[in-house]
Amino acid sequence: MKPAVPCFEAAEAGGPPSCSPALTRCIILDGLHLGTCLIARALIGERRFDPAVQFGEDLLFLAKLSLLAGADRAPGLSCLCRREHESMMYSPALLTDRFATGPRAGYRDRELRPFRREYRWALYDICKDLAVNNLLNGRRGSALRFALRALLLDPRELGDLGRFLALLPRGRHDDALAQGARRYSKREQVVLTGL
Repeated sequence: MKPAVPCFEAAEAGGPPSCSPALTRCIILDGLHLGTCLIARALIGERRFDPAVQFGEDLLFLAKLSLLAGADRAPGLSCLCRREHESMMYSPALLTDRFATGPRAGYRDRELRPFRREYRWALYDICKDLAVNNLLNGRRGSALRFALRALLLDPRELGDLGRFLALLPRGRHDDALAQGARRYSKREQVVLTGL
């Protein structure tokens, strides 16, 4: 189990980021999952999830709500427990562009325009994540495409691309590949069966 609200954990010394824009940045970059939130029904009103967003719709929804109201952390430790089975956590869509629909929608959203830099960083991280997970699943062409996309989002990160290119010739289930991949992207590694 991991702390459910890493953005609050990181800000303990200076107090939690209880209002926008700090809260909005926190949601975009660190994540604050909907399952860990209590939201007043009046605040939600007529707002709904964006049906075009397949992954990250909860974070997009919360980012938009954070523009309207602050948030406070409940006292005590809260943890996010996720059942990992044949759900979207092991969907082949995790290896495609669809995994980035939430941050891309946030990047284009008018209300969230002041946070485009944060969404660009989120997309950079997701492209690196997609590169690693495609490589771990034996999809070298897709992996290279996502690594190059990450470089286009931040051309200063040539060193990261070099680390990734060094991994490209390794075998699909190579332990050294998994270790090297963690140096390139710190996110969750997903190896799908049946590909």
